[in-house]
Amino acid sequence: MYKVVVFDCETDSLPTKEFGFRYTECTCACALAFEMSTIGASDNTQTLLDSGVSITCWRDVIEPGRRGPFDQLFDAFDAAHLVVGFNCLSFDFPVLKKYYNCRDGAATRYWSHRIKTLDVFCRLRDVLDTWPKLSDLLRENGLGSKLTTGDNAIVMWEAQRRVELEDYCRVDVRKTAELALLPVVSFKHLQIPASVYGIEGERLKSSKG
Repeated sequence: MYKVVVFDCETDSLPTKEFGFRYTECTCACALAFEMSTIGASDNTQTLLDSGVSITCWRDVIEPGRRGPFDQLFDAFDAAHLVVGFNCLSFDFPVLKKYYNCRDGAATRYWSHRIKTLDVFCRLRDVLDTWPKLSDLLRENGLGSKLTTGDNAIVMWEAQRRVELEDYCRVDVRKTAELALLPVVSFKHLQIPASVYGIEGERLKSSKG
C-alpha cells in the first residue's frame, strides 16, 4: 500500500521580509493520512479520504509520551511514502522547522520529510509561470471552496475559536487532497495532467522506481 499524508498549518502571524519566519508560530496543524491501493486500481476519492486518519496538533498541547506538540504529525511523515501540501515547501515546513528541535537528529528528519514532499502549488506555479491560489483552483475544478482565509485563521487563534480554526484547517487539507487526486486539473482553459502536480503521478513514479 502507498501511504500518503496531506497536511496544512495555520499560524499566529505572517512572515516578514525583515525577520522571515523567526516570529511566526504554528498554532494548529492538521493532516489526513490514508493508504492507496496498487497502481491501476480504481480508488473512489471520497471513499478513500473518508477511510483516512485525521490528525490535529496544537502548539500548546503536548500529548503524554511525546516530547513536542507536533510529534504526531512528524511520526505520520516518517511512515508516509508521500507528503502532500499546498505551498508547504515555502511556508508550512519553514514554520514547523523550529519544532523539529524536539528530537535528536532534527535536521536529518526535517530534510527527509521535505525530500518526499509533493507541493501541488510549486508544481503548478513552475509550469504555469504564475501563482495559482487554492481557492481559484478549487472553484475552477468544481471542488467547492475554502471556509475562509488565512488572515481570518489568525483572528480565530487570537480569539481562541479553536473549533472554527480546526474546521478551517481540516477543510483545507481535504480540499488539497481532492485537488491532488484529480486526474487532470483545469486552470485558465489549460488542462494539466496529474503527472505534473498529482498524487497519482508520484505513485506511478514510485512503482517504476
